[in-house]
Amino acid sequence: MRVSRLDPALFFWRRKNVLSGVMCVHVDDILWAGTEEFFTTIVAAMKDNLTIGTSNDGKSFKYIGVNIVQEDGVLGLHQNDYVDSLEEIGLSRARASRRLDHLGQGELQSYRALVGQLNWLGTQTRPDVAFDVCELSTVLNVATVDDVLRANKVVKKVKQRRVTLQYRSLDCTDGYTLVCYSDASFGNLPGGGSQGGYVIFLVDSHGMKFHPL
Repeated sequence: MRVSRLDPALFFWRRKNVLSGVMCVHVDDILWAGTEEFFTTIVAAMKDNLTIGTSNDGKSFKYIGVNIVQEDGVLGLHQNDYVDSLEEIGLSRARASRRLDHLGQGELQSYRALVGQLNWLGTQTRPDVAFDVCELSTVLNVATVDDVLRANKVVKKVKQRRVTLQYRSLDCTDGYTLVCYSDASFGNLPGGGSQGGYVIFLVDSHGMKFHPL
């Protein structure tokens, strides 16, 4: 297999100059896709020479915390299992009423942990909460009770609205295009900071199908 020039953890396997297999590695987790020949020549040989903890060759499985579902020619990515594991930070009614109070050490640790969990979610499959997480991250050292309440609200948001990113086969017979949309707002973060954002799509040759990268 040949290492990608763009990512040293991404590998390609070609037969007669045709891409027949792809494999990516994250620490000790491996994800692959390809032809039957790719499986028998490369994957089966790896399984014979490596100690494999668990493996899944089905159409629905989990890879580094992301659920991958293949159905009717559509590839879907979601983190619903991960979302179900999220828990709000518990506050008594009296504590919740003191919204401007700074957090104690234990509360601050819980807040940082929850923001970290939400950040993982926002960067993988939930771009709809990316700004919420950014806003929560700007006050990690000076968070207040009000920030905890806002973080809990984001947890409610991701639990109430389930999101699956969907990818369909692209027609790239005439090549493909990368399309980027970007925007920024001045002074829209707590403390006067500014936030910018972007989303990059892979678009087929007809400009009909957009896949978020």
